Amino acid sequence: MLKNKYFSLFVIILFPYIFNQLVNHQKSLTITTFLYSLLLYFFYIRLFSTSMPFFVFKNNILKIINNSYFHIIVLFIFTLLTQNRYLNIETITWDVPSYLVASQDINNGFLPFEMQWESKGPFFLYLYNFISNIANRNYLYFKILNDLVLFISTVSLYLTIKYVYKNKISAFFSSLLFVLITSHVWFISEFSEIYCLTFLAVNYYLHKRFPENNYAKFAMGVNFALSTLINQGTLIFILPYILISIINKDSNVISKIRNLLTGFLLPHVFFIILYYLNDLLEIYLSQYIQLPLNYVQSSDPSLAEILVIARRIFQHDYFLYFAIISMIFFLAIKLVTDTKNTFFKIEILNFIFGVLLFFIAGHSYQHHLFYAIFFFSVLIPTLKIPNHKQFTYLLIIFSFFSIGLKSFEESIYNLSNTKEIYNNYPLKNLAIQIQQEVGLGTFDILALDYVLVLYYLDLQNTSYIVHPGNHTEEYIVNELLRLDKISTNEFNHVSYLIEQEPRVIMCNPTIIVAGIPQKIDFYNCGIDDYKKNYYKLDTVSFKNDTNLNFYIDPYKEINVYIKDN
Repeated sequence: MLKNKYFSLFVIILFPYIFNQLVNHQKSLTITTFLYSLLLYFFYIRLFSTSMPFFVFKNNILKIINNSYFHIIVLFIFTLLTQNRYLNIETITWDVPSYLVASQDINNGFLPFEMQWESKGPFFLYLYNFISNIANRNYLYFKILNDLVLFISTVSLYLTIKYVYKNKISAFFSSLLFVLITSHVWFISEFSEIYCLTFLAVNYYLHKRFPENNYAKFAMGVNFALSTLINQGTLIFILPYILISIINKDSNVISKIRNLLTGFLLPHVFFIILYYLNDLLEIYLSQYIQLPLNYVQSSDPSLAEILVIARRIFQHDYFLYFAIISMIFFLAIKLVTDTKNTFFKIEILNFIFGVLLFFIAGHSYQHHLFYAIFFFSVLIPTLKIPNHKQFTYLLIIFSFFSIGLKSFEESIYNLSNTKEIYNNYPLKNLAIQIQQEVGLGTFDILALDYVLVLYYLDLQNTSYIVHPGNHTEEYIVNELLRLDKISTNEFNHVSYLIEQEPRVIMCNPTIIVAGIPQKIDFYNCGIDDYKKNYYKLDTVSFKNDTNLNFYIDPYKEINVYIKDN
């Protein structure tokens, strides 16, 4: 009987993988997933519905794997290994360099949004600047320090589940699943979402540990405020806690909501006063009202993107993909068979709102799924039947070794050669060449792309808008024009900036939109064609450097023009 069980497990785990390797066509993943789901259903009564666990560990082994210090050490090492696999790649996303440039003005006594504009909240830019300063403005060390931010979110998840469910094993595997999913290159640790997750994890803990405590509700409100001061979209996560209080018909529901909202308002009132005193209230209010509304209105949600993400996760790691599918299967069984109104539990609602946030944002940015991934990981301890958990644990263990082995060699090399890697970053060397061309001292520079050069040079962008992609977003440009934060000529705001003739202009004439290369025709990037007082640097070696970008774009150019004085 035992052999038959293990053979069944072997069939469930490996047969779909073998099938996927044999069926080589576009829809193979869909068929494989369907086949896997059928196998799970076929073996469900035999393997999963019983309360008898698959595996019985010896007491001495159990003591080791059930130790919190062991768990945290494993999570720490694994976070470093998976997050630094691509440390040698200078740029993985446009966002991080833009955040760094927007935050570095804080060192000069300016408030966020005063001289440079980025879409995130002011508290986020303060945190970014703080970590940048700790790293001594070393971009590579900044990346590694952000791995610690991700680790803090992971530990927050671990401790929350440990204290709420009194189960260290469930806490460990939930946290490990979160780290495994975020090991994909889409979820690098510098995104704003990971800064928010710690506050959201603490709020989940406070809600479960002190459900009737008004001081806890006040503290939750403060945490929600700090989270929205990092990323405005996390405002949505207040709603599950308000809904739970209303659905449960709490006797003091009004008091709970009042304390929650009072705690939420205080940090925002502080920033409103701060920005009012510095005559910047209008841009602050726009950052939290008009621009988020415009962002949502410009969104184009797509269910097809979920299929793309699923395929990439499968390609990233087979075992991880089926661990996720298995959890979805078991959770669906739980929702159908549980008569205790499981749907209206805070764990389920947080996950649902995490998924909703991805679609409300609607721009198909994978890092918007960070919250859904986090709250999905929280759902492991809600699986009541031991075999559901243990089968999920088994797949997570396989994925742990699979991803660990794929990451180990590259990560160890990168972490052992940080100085060499940092000195070979192509944009860092481009910044050095620009400084040599211009000479000593500061100078004005307009960076319409590759804004990381500004961070290396410790210079402002002459453009108030920092992020390269935001120059083409009409809802941003029109709002900032309305607020008189940017200027335009008869052509557009970028043309106006070029006509100011800064000492250095960096631009790129082509971008890829929805997989299609497109010429940027709203401004002319060939500066030396119509301004003969500029000359162009030879940047071919930087463009062709394999460490420049993770996503290879053969159409993208690095055009650098220097005004000849």
